[in-house]
Amino acid sequence: MKSNLFLGIDTSNYTTSLSVVDEMGTRVWDLRIPLRVGEGKRGLRQQEAVFQHIKNLGELAKTMDCLEGRVSVVAASSKPRMAEGSYMPVFEVSKNIGMLLASALGACFVETSHQRGHIRAALNLNDGISEGFIGVHISGGTTEFVEYKWNKSFIKEVIVDKTLDISLGQVIDRIGVEMGFPFPAGRWMEQFLDVENKRSFEKKISYKSNRNSRGINLSGLETYLYRLYKETDDKALVIRTAFENASRLLAEVGVDRCSEASVADLLVCGGVASNRYIRESVKKKLAESNVNGYFCAPGDCTDNAFGVALIGRDHFEERCK
Repeated sequence: MKSNLFLGIDTSNYTTSLSVVDEMGTRVWDLRIPLRVGEGKRGLRQQEAVFQHIKNLGELAKTMDCLEGRVSVVAASSKPRMAEGSYMPVFEVSKNIGMLLASALGACFVETSHQRGHIRAALNLNDGISEGFIGVHISGGTTEFVEYKWNKSFIKEVIVDKTLDISLGQVIDRIGVEMGFPFPAGRWMEQFLDVENKRSFEKKISYKSNRNSRGINLSGLETYLYRLYKETDDKALVIRTAFENASRLLAEVGVDRCSEASVADLLVCGGVASNRYIRESVKKKLAESNVNGYFCAPGDCTDNAFGVALIGRDHFEERCK
């Protein structure tokens, strides 16, 4: 007899992830293998990422014999977001491996999106959030503000703002690699600032990102940071400027979108949301505008399958019991 475990699979541009939760939503195990990016590179081509995922899943398969006869639902992120035309080759890996495993294990198969997985993982820590809220997904590939309605399942999901050129994660990674940090650069930049931030910074942070009715443009911020580094050769100043501008933008747009949607809660997730400097600054700015700021647990901000596994559990609770 099955003990109702729920398996989640996510194959993003950065990490191969498998996660299993039980009926209480407790992690049984959570396995993640980061994809390897060559020194000095700013990311991976899709075909390179797909190849690494296939190799990594072969390694992870060695740990899965304990699941036989116990998995009720296999959930997989099959696309970047729940929108028509949303597609990336890397997610074909999780989708097709998920279908194969569901068939082999005698389980139901559920498709979801990478973005929903991030949001669901964040909701797991934030029980006090309202049914209606604005979710912010900030990562190496995405900076999007999404209006959600969630009550044990996703009822409403509408993108209300986004970047039009590059994401905040790309801005941070690109300037980080330019300054000599490994990719992805955010955590290395944060560690560097932990040491250097003991000194004072006199230069004012003056850049303001371009926003209009269509969305947000960040290529100007990227150019500004490159110029600042070239002119000053001051890594700590450039990092601080990047983080503060990211925080200000997230808070300003978040407050505006919450006001327009008549909601009071903003939920922030994605790899960039693990940054301690950005989290603390955004929380402070939101509080000043009477918006409740909620954040994903730092360990679940980076790409993972935990939220995907929880979506599989939600599906079981709603349709299979």
